[in-house]
Order: sequence, then structure tokens, then C-alpha cells
Amino acid sequence: MKFREIFLDFTSLLDVFMLILFYFILFSHFEVEEAKNSANEAKEQAQQTMLAAEALQETAESMFSQAEEELSLVENVQAGNADNVKALLQISRGTAIQSKLTMNADGSAWTLELLRKQENSGEMLSLAVLNPQQCSGQEIMQILENQNYTTDSKIPFLLIYNGTETGSSQAFSAVIQAFEEVRRIYPHFYYMEIDISDFEEELT
Repeated sequence: MKFREIFLDFTSLLDVFMLILFYFILFSHFEVEEAKNSANEAKEQAQQTMLAAEALQETAESMFSQAEEELSLVENVQAGNADNVKALLQISRGTAIQSKLTMNADGSAWTLELLRKQENSGEMLSLAVLNPQQCSGQEIMQILENQNYTTDSKIPFLLIYNGTETGSSQAFSAVIQAFEEVRRIYPHFYYMEIDISDFEEELT
């Protein structure tokens, strides 16, 4: 029995296979590029989100810092208001420190007496009697310290004098100079001047 030779031509099939392979590679390339673009977009979005989060954090920190400053300011204002009320109460109750300038007959000498009404007993207590040599800012500051005032305290202080007395003008200037020395250390030292001669003129 004789076998016939069979010849199979795969040329056309190979062409089809190569065409399919080409399209497969082409589409794979497109998919890879699309995946890369998607990954880049995701990366950019992630970076933008991170930047937005950092900006938000900075804004939050700034707002928190501002809130702390405002709260501190409010607390300081409240503390200042409490000190103001305390000072006003001392004036209304007559418990603020009073100083009385007294001239001798010919105006050649004078004294400055410092007094304070006691809160509990209502008794008027003499704190010091200063002559011209003793009347200094340092001496008055020592009296304030003895009365438990600090450099942060609001200190109402009364100066009572008679402007018509002989020599009172020079004595008044010396006393005010001492008060100004006190204010350099006690910035809330508020002295009020009361010239009793004004009231005497109104009564006459």
C-alpha cells in the first residue's frame, strides 16, 4: 500500500497568528499606558490631598494659636477689670491711701502724712509722716510694699493739700516729683490731687 504525501501549508495561519499577536501587543501597550496614566492621576490626587491636609493642618494650628492668644487677652482683660473694680471700691469705701500735705505757718517747712482707713474697723491709721528730706519715691514705695501692693497692682492714691497756703506750691512740686518716681516702678499708681481751697471758695 502506497502512502500519498500530504503537504500542509501553514503560511496563511501564521499570518493570522502574527496579526492576532500584533493586536494583542498593541492593546496591551494601550492598557499599560492607561494604567500608568491612572496611576499618575492617583499619585497627583494623593499629593494634592496631602498638600490640602498640610494646609488644613497649618490653618488649624494658626486658628488654635489665635484662639489661645484671644483667650489670654480675655483673661487679662477680666483680671484687669477685677483690679479696676477693687480700686474703685477702695475709693468709694475710703480705704485708698490718703496723703495730706500740711504747711507750717510761714511756709518754710511741711510734712506729708500718709493715712489709710482700715477695712474691718473703719479706723484711720497713720502709715507715715514724711518731712521734705524723707519724702522720696523710694520711701513711698516701701509704704506701698508694706500695704501688700505689688508692681502690678492698681493703686488709687489721694493727695490732699491747700493751694493757698504759703510755700505750698514748692512743697506740692516736691511731692509730685516723688510720686512720679513711684510710677516708674508702679505703672498703675494713680494719684489724684484734691485742693481743698477750691471747696473753701465754693463755701464762702
